[in-house]
Amino acid sequence: MKIVHIITGLDFGGAERLLANFTKYHALNHEIEIIYFKGFPRLKDEFNASIKIHYIPLNLSTPLKLRKLIKHIKPDIVHTHLGHSDLLGLWASRGLNIKLFCTMHNIWFKWNYKDYLIFTLYYILFKTIASKCKVICISKIVAQHVINTLGVKKENVYVVYNGVPDIELNKNKSEIRQLVNIEPYKYVILFVGRLEKQKSVHTLLIAAAELKNKIPNLKVIILGDGTLKEHLIQLSKKLEIENIIEFRGVSQNPELYFAASNVFILPSVFEGLGIVILEAFRASIPVIASDLEGPRELIKNGFNGWLFPAGDHKKLSSLILKMAEEPELSAKVGKNGFESFKNKFEISNYAKQIELLYLS
Repeated sequence: MKIVHIITGLDFGGAERLLANFTKYHALNHEIEIIYFKGFPRLKDEFNASIKIHYIPLNLSTPLKLRKLIKHIKPDIVHTHLGHSDLLGLWASRGLNIKLFCTMHNIWFKWNYKDYLIFTLYYILFKTIASKCKVICISKIVAQHVINTLGVKKENVYVVYNGVPDIELNKNKSEIRQLVNIEPYKYVILFVGRLEKQKSVHTLLIAAAELKNKIPNLKVIILGDGTLKEHLIQLSKKLEIENIIEFRGVSQNPELYFAASNVFILPSVFEGLGIVILEAFRASIPVIASDLEGPRELIKNGFNGWLFPAGDHKKLSSLILKMAEEPELSAKVGKNGFESFKNKFEISNYAKQIELLYLS
């Protein structure tokens, strides 16, 4: 098959990494091409070398150029990912004899009134020119949203949980900490993600302020970038925790940070699933995440992670303290998370499920 994937950008986000990981399997048997619109393609080298990558700048002429390129490639399948790409890709593919697929990675986009305009555009497309599009949802809650809000027929909706590749680092925690410049004696709390409103990183910072005198040698590493970075830096100074907080930007090797940490925190206020939870499972470290519909489908509270009410910094700090004070329990929860990863969320399983949908 000839498959075209359309995605907004190729930076180090969860959807982008997922695309790079599963297309490595598909590239063995199919012809794959990628089209993106925005930003520097920092993830480009992560794709299989046989995959062709095209850049179309995002402007008023984008729909016309995109449709022209799709017609030139003549794919059997067009598969879109993320907001801009879904809307532009489905529109540009209208009337062409192509199977359409769309992966829905979240429920909200901006988390404000603008989302309702976006939902309306999706609804119109799915009711008209993209009525036969198959929508792949990363969780059950996203599937409910797609059916109830975006108007997609139930028979066109499929739930396929995200996956991440198994990685053998062949180094112990001390050696990995040396690689990423983390002192061996530190108790490390990790956050990985965009520094945006959705992720509610300020909740973690407030919790860290409550813990700075309770957990010896505490360090909080923030891995990611976004529009709220400067605000969060100023908040850490206001909370007088700038000596324990490290903003390390975006990393090409986040798996090293997961392996070097003691606990992973996802304090989001909305989350379709949370691929970073799977990366923490893979690293055998306990996960503490907001009690939202997406994370709730991955985490069994007290077994392979912990859930806390979104925004509740006191509950978050108490769970972190529990993990720090009970290392045996922490190790058990981390081990159970790893078993969850091996049994359900390895990327090869994801790639097989997507390929079966293409062939159906």
